[in-house]
Amino acid sequence: MRCEAGAEEEFEAARGLLIDRLIRWAGEQGLPVDEFLVEVALGYRHRATADGRLGLW
Repeated sequence: MRCEAGAEEEFEAARGLLIDRLIRWAGEQGLPVDEFLVEVALGYRHRATADGRLGLW
C-alpha cells in the first residue's frame, strides 16, 4: 500500500479497508487484534516517512 504524503483521504480509506480485512482474517484464525494499535502503527508509518510507503515493513 502506498499513499502519497498529504493524501490523507486516500490514506484513511485504504487504512480502514486494510484494518477491516485484518480483523476479519484474524477472527477466522481465532487471533485477537487490537484495532487501536493497528490504526496507530499504520498512521505512524504513513506520517513518519517522506514517501508514506507501508511496503517497507
